[in-house]
Amino acid sequence: FNEGRLLQAEETLRQGARLSIQLQDPLGINLTGEIGHSILLWLNDEADAIAMNNAFEYDLDDHTGGRLTYNLDSTLTGRHELWVQAWDGANNRSRKSVILNLNLAVSLDAEDIYNFPNPFSGQTRFFYVLSRSAEVTITLFTLNGAKILTLQSGLQDAGPQRLPEFGQWNGTDEFGDAIANGTYLYRFRAENPDGETVVKWGRLARLR
Repeated sequence: FNEGRLLQAEETLRQGARLSIQLQDPLGINLTGEIGHSILLWLNDEADAIAMNNAFEYDLDDHTGGRLTYNLDSTLTGRHELWVQAWDGANNRSRKSVILNLNLAVSLDAEDIYNFPNPFSGQTRFFYVLSRSAEVTITLFTLNGAKILTLQSGLQDAGPQRLPEFGQWNGTDEFGDAIANGTYLYRFRAENPDGETVVKWGRLARLR
């Protein structure tokens, strides 16, 4: 399940999705922690399996099944195979997997938007994570709302990104003049080919 919705054999999810995994068996689920009989969860490689016994909770008034929750790493992107393995009360093993595509999301969004270094002296670069492919525009303003400069990308893929050559800003305005020391605002705007847009605001500081 993905926050209450049954996953199909292959699913496209947001990065950092919260999964609710339901386990059911007429004989109940083995939670003894006996070596080799734990509830295990892993991505791609069984050698990286983690025990999830402590995360499992039986459903109210039901001794046959329950669920556990698992938060995917928010930096995880691309295509991954998620496996779950469990044993019933008679020590019969069952395992199931689902393919997760974590490059896209149902709607456009942008997260982890920041510039580094901040404060900056010579140059700073903008970084962000896109849920879908989009073009990005970053417009810089004074605290009074006066426009300083606009930085723009072409179409970028989903996942962690940065503005290419224009992303490394050297602290000058659209006329090439250096801005004064102080705090400034920037407006982050992303738009995908379907016309979806997302706008977010941030602050940065120039210190020389």
